[in-house]
Amino acid sequence: MSKYLSDIHFQKTNKTNKMKKIQILLLLLLAIFSLKAQDYYISFAGTGESASVGSVTVENLTQGKSISLSGAEVLHLMGTVTGLNPVPGNADKALHIYPNPMTENSIVEFIATAPGMTNIELFDITGKRIAVTQNRLTIAKHSYKVSGLQTGIYTIRINSDTYNYTGKLVSNGSPGKEIRISYIGNNAIQVTTQKLKSAAAGIAMQYTNGDLLKITGSSGNYRTIIMDVPTASKTITFTFIACTDADGNNYPVVKIGDQWWMADNLKTTSYKDGSPIPLVPDYNTWKDLKTPGYCWFNNDTFYKNTYGALYNWLAVNTGKLAPTGWHVPSDAEWTVLTTFLGYEDIAGGKMKETGTTHWKATNTGATNSSGFTGLPGGYRDYNGHYNDLADRAVFWSTSDANTGDAWLRELHYSFNYVNRFDWYQVHGYSVRCIKNDINYPAEPMVTTAAATNISQTAATSGGNVTSQGSSAVTARGVCWSTSANPIILGFHTSEGSGSGSFKSNITGLISSTPYYFRAYATNSVCTSYGNEGSFTTSTGSGYTCNTPPIIPGDTGIEVKNLQECLLFLIDKNIFKAYQLPNRPTVDELNQWEELLNKEKESVLFGEGTRQLVFTFQVQQGLGDNLRGVVEETTAAKLNETLKELGAIPMYVVFGSVVNVDLTPATGLTIIAYDKDITGELRLGEATTDPAGNYSIIYPEYKFRHSPSEVGGPNLFMRVYSASGTILVQSKTVVNAPIEQILDVILP
Repeated sequence: MSKYLSDIHFQKTNKTNKMKKIQILLLLLLAIFSLKAQDYYISFAGTGESASVGSVTVENLTQGKSISLSGAEVLHLMGTVTGLNPVPGNADKALHIYPNPMTENSIVEFIATAPGMTNIELFDITGKRIAVTQNRLTIAKHSYKVSGLQTGIYTIRINSDTYNYTGKLVSNGSPGKEIRISYIGNNAIQVTTQKLKSAAAGIAMQYTNGDLLKITGSSGNYRTIIMDVPTASKTITFTFIACTDADGNNYPVVKIGDQWWMADNLKTTSYKDGSPIPLVPDYNTWKDLKTPGYCWFNNDTFYKNTYGALYNWLAVNTGKLAPTGWHVPSDAEWTVLTTFLGYEDIAGGKMKETGTTHWKATNTGATNSSGFTGLPGGYRDYNGHYNDLADRAVFWSTSDANTGDAWLRELHYSFNYVNRFDWYQVHGYSVRCIKNDINYPAEPMVTTAAATNISQTAATSGGNVTSQGSSAVTARGVCWSTSANPIILGFHTSEGSGSGSFKSNITGLISSTPYYFRAYATNSVCTSYGNEGSFTTSTGSGYTCNTPPIIPGDTGIEVKNLQECLLFLIDKNIFKAYQLPNRPTVDELNQWEELLNKEKESVLFGEGTRQLVFTFQVQQGLGDNLRGVVEETTAAKLNETLKELGAIPMYVVFGSVVNVDLTPATGLTIIAYDKDITGELRLGEATTDPAGNYSIIYPEYKFRHSPSEVGGPNLFMRVYSASGTILVQSKTVVNAPIEQILDVILP
């Protein structure tokens, strides 16, 4: 009986041991398969605006981990990360590990491609180094024996200054033995001139099949996001697209379906034409606001970079909010997005940034599988109060709904759907932009030429219309200002139409003054601007003929200015020989110029000055009875000629006129005046265009009647109806600057 029971016990034990071995073997095979299935190598390339990739950020949204690497490096996705930088594969079979799996020991063979010190290291599955040996090796195939390993998965790393290998080793051995790496020997080999192939080192990242990766590639100002669940080694190619607003902020982009979306909230403070968007921090002002405006959440720029700005719909509706080549989406374009993501019922979770760094817990259903990366910037209500930061993200569309309302899309921490609703246009909400497609009305593209020939009152620039957009360019030129981001309502040239290069003479400048300039091009969609440049005019007094009469024998600043004007006209070849019978001869002109330069040293109105003034009077048809005396007619003609040549400093006043309901007041006459002790002096006039805009450019001599006068005019303007009735008079700007904006709301 005892023997029988012993036999039964032996059979059961033997069967149990066999089952354990089978289970261990299955687990080891599964582990090997799993390691192979998750051993992927991802390289990167660029296309579009840039063919190179500067850096890559990889976020494993499933595991909540991230790494960064250069665009030239290889990403190694692996089931277990040991802290090593593994070599992807063993090229030309330069590394052999056998048997693998092992029981008692395993042989490791590799080729040393250069003589030198070599480390052979062994790591367990946690990344802990459990054994190491170091030898000085010759060029040969070397062999080592690894023994004493208990059941588990291990990593072998072999590295020297010139070669590196990494491999996996699986053991089903028993515990309790000493772990050893023993050198066996070598076989000398002939190394040919062809260098042994060695795969580039990869940057390791833990990855389990099915993990969702958000991969952001950067190249200079460009950033593109790709969402991926890798199942094999491959090359990921980033399509780099420009998305830069008027302030110079660069935004990441992501392709969702057939649409390209901005992957950050908009934060520009300027329209695409360079004009500023009004910042409205005051609660009461926001409450009564009937014009475009923006703000930062809680009036704090701390929130700018993460959540962007909050804009009212009036700013959205200008059509100038988005970066060039982009636009604020319509209600229909939002619907295309949510439909692609599985309709509104489930699209919200796919659009929300994961985690609770920015969203309130629980951030229900957030996967960000689309890459949209929705951020909860809150909103500002019609009373000016700020609400729901971290709770909700609400985005404008360009589509109005009912009177005073517009369509929006909302994401919320507590649900995973997208809420489509219409609400007050006076609220402040976030903005995302979408790239113009081939059918979208496109603005022109233009670049700016550098400034050259810079003098006291002039400079030369130009531009190149590289694309007319979706319709023909009808106007182009260069605009300039003493402030950044000049626009065409101010100073500008007009250089025809169409595409291609053009040249512009920038004139009427004030000496020793910094100026900003940029090219522009206008089509039926909008006016686009090129890159901005700057320069400073040279030092000098400028050219203006002041305070007539000026007569021979006079001295003083008026004479000095007159002589500067005459020298400028000589330089511009205004004086022609033989305009009258037998005179003046070339010799006479040269003689008078020489006398003028001598008289200029003593600031004396002498014979050279008189002869040149007289010649100007005759050649301009002013008669020969004035005999060189500069009276009002001559002074006016001199200034007019100087103005035409760009030598007279110019000033400008511009702005818009709107009705009480804020609609444009078109076709009205605007007259600008200077108010001084003698009364009102008319500076110029204009008519408001279909947008209610006007611009009046006037010369300095219109308000400065003596060289001793300083500062600008005491500027104001009146708005006249078609019948000549004064509708409104603006405030007076004392000592107005070179450029003055005066906006008017009609009563």
